[in-house]
Amino acid sequence: GACVLYDCVPSKSFIASTGVRTELRRAKGLGFDIAIDDAKISPPEINNRVKTLAASQSADIGSQLLNQGVTIIGGRGEFVDDVSG
Repeated sequence: GACVLYDCVPSKSFIASTGVRTELRRAKGLGFDIAIDDAKISPPEINNRVKTLAASQSADIGSQLLNQGVTIIGGRGEFVDDVSG
């Protein structure tokens, strides 16, 4: 669903990566001899991690539903007019 694939999981994964960088800024004050410049950021790797986590969690949810006897119908819905029902 949207939460796993596009909303919650991806945003929290990006936030986690940002949190590591924030902690690195504090490292010296915590007794670590590391400079923030030593930590190179790879946006493609971060993005791949986000996609992998989202896909994995989505597959896990699908498996759990199938194990409970739920029939999953893949596809995409679309509104064809503004009339309900």
